[in-house]
Amino acid sequence: MKNTIITSLFILAVSSFSFSFSQEQKSASSSEFTKAELLAFADVKALLSAINQGKDYSKYAVRNFVLSTTVTNPDGTHTKVFENGPGGIWSEAQKTMIEKYAKKGTDFTLERIIMFEGGKKGTVNSPSVPFSIKE
Repeated sequence: MKNTIITSLFILAVSSFSFSFSQEQKSASSSEFTKAELLAFADVKALLSAINQGKDYSKYAVRNFVLSTTVTNPDGTHTKVFENGPGGIWSEAQKTMIEKYAKKGTDFTLERIIMFEGGKKGTVNSPSVPFSIKE
């Protein structure tokens, strides 16, 4: 009896984890933009809002973030390319990076997003946010 209960709880936990992981993968892979759409975002908060189905980021201030992608070299090796973005807006280096590497199927990631909520102390925990280019 005790083993049956433990086994049932284990199966329930594994099922819950699998479902949440698959939902996370769906939401991550469904965020696609054209190069023009990506460059048209006024700031990172607008991009995050678009990726997270309209979540309101207006009460946050973005201090810093990193835009990264992985490129394939002519010899078949892969290199991670990244640029910092101070103040939550696209830097010139990031705009150049988007212009150069944003082709259909390219995956980008917003990493190390440092945000502050107005009137509160400390930073807001923000995980890395992947998105891809659809054009």
